[in-house]
Order: sequence, then C-alpha cells, then structure tokens
Amino acid sequence: MKKKILTFMAFAFCLSVFSQNVNLSKLDSIGKAEYLTKKALEVASYFCPKVYKEYGTPDISDAIEYRSTRPEDQANVGRKFYKVCFKRNHKNEILDWRYMSKIWIWEDNGEPLGVYYGDGMGRGFEFHPYDQWIKEGVEEKDQMPTYPKN
Repeated sequence: MKKKILTFMAFAFCLSVFSQNVNLSKLDSIGKAEYLTKKALEVASYFCPKVYKEYGTPDISDAIEYRSTRPEDQANVGRKFYKVCFKRNHKNEILDWRYMSKIWIWEDNGEPLGVYYGDGMGRGFEFHPYDQWIKEGVEEKDQMPTYPKN
C-alpha cells in the first residue's frame, strides 16, 4: 500500500511539473534535461510532424542569455534560454543545416521561444505565442516539408 501511495505521489509530481510553467534554473540537471526534451518533442512534433524522426538523444545547450538590439525585443534582453537540437540523418536527408529542428526554450518559465527547421525556416513565438498557435492550429502549409535524399 505504501509503495502505491509513493508511486502515485511521484506520478502526480511529474504531472504537475509538466502541466505548468517551470523555472528550469530550479531543476537538477536530470529534471531539466527531461523537461527540455519533452517540451521540445511536443513543439517539434506539432510544427514538423512529417519530418520528426528520432536519431538518439537531442543536444541541449547550456543556458544562453538573450541579446538583441531591436526595440521590440528589449523586454526579453537578459533572459536565459536553452537550445534543444534534434539531429538529422546525414545519409538520408538533405537540409541546409545540420539538424532536423532546433527549439529554443525559456529558462524562467519553460515555454518555447522559437522553433527552427533544418531547411533554414522557422518561427519565433515572441509576438505570436506558442499557446496561441496551439489554440489556432497549424495548417499544412505552415509545417516543415520533407527532403529525402535521392
């Protein structure tokens, strides 16, 4: 009985961590990597469902300080974010960059800042937030196309 209660509590904790904004600076390295990977998978599979393929563990950067000289970005200057990069199979796909997708995630709230595709295209969420895209939906034309190697 005690084991069931502990298992339920652990499950409830994990659910609460992933269902709300999370300050990633307060998580240990394992929890941070798990959260970043899960959130990045969610974003990549939503915006790039045709091309997402798993080629091992994604690369996760250290926290990076956001910098910009544009007036509209000044509210975010100094905030930190992480880059989660999903690799591509160089033998099977031709893309301009060395990744399938790269997702930037804010450290202070765990929300996506942007998604960038291996073909050089992408989408930032500074002015059109991610949760708004989820509510409105993404049309086929807004998704990253596939580029198989001939």
